[in-house]
Amino acid sequence: KETDAGRRVPAPPPPTIDFATHFVVAAFMGQKRSGGFAITITHVRYEAGTLVVTYRERVPPRGGFVTMALTSPYHIVKLSRQTPSGQTIPKGVPVRFEREG
Repeated sequence: KETDAGRRVPAPPPPTIDFATHFVVAAFMGQKRSGGFAITITHVRYEAGTLVVTYRERVPPRGGFVTMALTSPYHIVKLSRQTPSGQTIPKGVPVRFEREG
């Protein structure tokens, strides 16, 4: 579920997460010198004891019009510890990030 919580004033309270049944995955691009950048987690899978997170980055076109402000693009998703096949993803599992494309 995506929200625009970072844009609302005052910000809403953070969501409640039961870490016994769910976990979060986050992807960050680091600080950028302008707007127009974005990162999106597109797929998460559990294979061979590793959580594999696939993400896509968007960068502004060269010479394009962008906001002139420091930005720090990120995407955080909440996921169930139970996979569709019935496996339970343990706490502390290794995570590997793969860029899409």
